[in-house]
Amino acid sequence: MTAPPKSHDYLPVLDGLRAVAILLVIFSHAGFEHIVPGGLGVGIFFVISGFLLTRQMINEIEKTGQLNISRFYLRRFLRLAPALLFYLGLICPILLLMGSPITWVHILSGLSYFANYYHIFVGYPDHSPMPILWSLSVEEHFYLLFPLALVVFRKNLQGIMPWLFIAVTAVLIWRYALFTSCQETPWALCGLTGKERFFGTDTIFDCILYGSITAIGMHYWQDRVRRFFINPTSFMLAAIILLFSLIYRNDLFRETLRFTLQSMSIAVVMLNILFGQWGGPKTILSHSILLLIGRMSYSLYLFHYGALALVDMATHHTGTGLTSPTALASYFLLTLILSAASNQLIEKPMIAVRKKYGGHPAG
Repeated sequence: MTAPPKSHDYLPVLDGLRAVAILLVIFSHAGFEHIVPGGLGVGIFFVISGFLLTRQMINEIEKTGQLNISRFYLRRFLRLAPALLFYLGLICPILLLMGSPITWVHILSGLSYFANYYHIFVGYPDHSPMPILWSLSVEEHFYLLFPLALVVFRKNLQGIMPWLFIAVTAVLIWRYALFTSCQETPWALCGLTGKERFFGTDTIFDCILYGSITAIGMHYWQDRVRRFFINPTSFMLAAIILLFSLIYRNDLFRETLRFTLQSMSIAVVMLNILFGQWGGPKTILSHSILLLIGRMSYSLYLFHYGALALVDMATHHTGTGLTSPTALASYFLLTLILSAASNQLIEKPMIAVRKKYGGHPAG
């Protein structure tokens, strides 16, 4: 088996996994959601984010005895805010000129990482570039609080694990409580529609937490993790569970246990690809094209939705949407051009800035 690299080492395969995740999202939003699971793509992003950033925080704590919270927050700001500002600054004016009813409140909800709850309780109009920001809001809420928990347990990081398991169990129970309550008697916490409630940080942050649990487990209990989770049997079982979670259509399952099973399965698959015996998946995911897509995944995640809003706005009055070949081609082309511009003009130059504050290229 492959020996795990140090917690600060760059893992190229994670960029390959990011590529798979963003391609799922892009094709799902292109009108293929009935066969392409875009939600699974977001789940992959969540688990990778929790795994990667927790590894980095563990490394800093073990190296220095503490975690510099202010520098962590600054690195997160430098990682996400520049491209987000570019996205909103470019897409919003164009959509406004095209007649989209975007307001300053909508823009501020995105900039303040409140888009997920705005989406749940207020709602965005059609042809808005904001709804896609829900997942960024979840991540930022999580990383506003999780480093503080690591600081509390910095002298005994293993001691945080029981609390993390309590947390993921509590979120699952909360999802079940919301589902049962909102189905029959909608109430204030349900939002505009109960089915959009999973956009809330309180109902979905466990998906990121499973990535953090995986990082801590692999760091401190490597032998046990290898024995129980990094083997062909565990890999295949996780893959089967993932497939089941995609094809089983029961509403209760899809709004509650689905997120738990998918996150756990993604974590097991990720561990096997990173550290397992099978070289095939790692070789495929390390292909240069997938690595490039993975490194552009943040810009692609933002601008594919902006491109979708622009094309949908342009074709709205004809009623074609993305059902026409021209609209579909325009969507993919705009996504590629805008994302490449964001990556080259914004993201790449910011890597050097983040490095000054202990940042990592993939972090």
